[in-house]
Amino acid sequence: MTHGNGTQERLTFLDFLRGIAALAVCFEHAGYRLWPHFRELTHTYFSFGKFGVTTFFLTSGFVIPYSLERGNSLGRFWVSRFFRLYPLYWFSILVTVIFLCFGVAGVTDAGSDGHLVRNVLINLTMFQEFVGVRNVLGPYYTLAMEMAFYIGFSILFLQKMNRRSLLIAWLASTGLAALAILVPLAFDRRVPLAGLFYFMCLAVGTAIYRNFTGEASDKSVFALLGFIALSTPVEIYCNYVLIKKADPLEHYAFCAVLASWSTAYVVFLAAYLLKAHRFPRIFVGLGTISYSVYLLHPPLQLVVPVWPNPIYSLLAMLGLTIAVSSCAYRFIEQPGIALGRRIYAHFKVAGVRPPIRVQAVEEAP
Repeated sequence: MTHGNGTQERLTFLDFLRGIAALAVCFEHAGYRLWPHFRELTHTYFSFGKFGVTTFFLTSGFVIPYSLERGNSLGRFWVSRFFRLYPLYWFSILVTVIFLCFGVAGVTDAGSDGHLVRNVLINLTMFQEFVGVRNVLGPYYTLAMEMAFYIGFSILFLQKMNRRSLLIAWLASTGLAALAILVPLAFDRRVPLAGLFYFMCLAVGTAIYRNFTGEASDKSVFALLGFIALSTPVEIYCNYVLIKKADPLEHYAFCAVLASWSTAYVVFLAAYLLKAHRFPRIFVGLGTISYSVYLLHPPLQLVVPVWPNPIYSLLAMLGLTIAVSSCAYRFIEQPGIALGRRIYAHFKVAGVRPPIRVQAVEEAP
């Protein structure tokens, strides 16, 4: 690995990765609806969803220190994050509720506990995971994890500890290994390994960013990745083989989890090593609208009929999702980002110290 110069061109690999991840998540959710035995495939051999989410978190871990430290302003970071995330997020909730009112089957189970209005209102905060409230859409759980990471990294920034990413990644990976191995063996209980693994991926992404900036050597990052490569199979075995999930429909085989997570790391690292090269425009473009794709594909897929040839339905789902997501990016995401910049500019005019000016890089969760 070699560190880059931080130019925009060398960061297109992030959009490429987001495009791959978004496509994988869309394909998994579409497959459940189109092919009767698709769930067996993803739970036994390879989960496209686990691959996509892992790739998203590695990418986010890389981008967040870039965004915060290049701007060198916590206020600017949070204003940018709010107007980058919430307008589209609220729009996806609105779309889901409208579809629910029109009787689209399976659009959400947020009201299955009899508290739809309460659940929707709490979902507007994006913190519903922390108070035990159902998500309006399944993918929302990753946004709560992202927000927790933003808060944690902001605290590190305030304490001037944000550049100790390699140490933090080691603590996260060794802590996860200890917890995920000892708890099943000592207490005969499994831990929520997937969620904890994704949190670790955020920390690993920041460590790889330190390699990008030249603050962490190739050798130190490879050592971290080597430890993860050795410990993760043991963690998966303890929590997916020795002790299985109570719900058999949610249980994944050892191979499915390991293959999905390992492939995400391989793809991320390959793209990082090739960051100076050109990437296929179709995936880079898809990465640009990946946040819209991620949030809007669950309800949009449900309005596409299942035709005798499921490939036609799959293509229709992808086409509709990309078309609507492109419009959402153009008319919701971009105006939201611009509004955030104007609001922060107002504070600068009012006398707040301006941040260091850098070329803007859009981050997607």
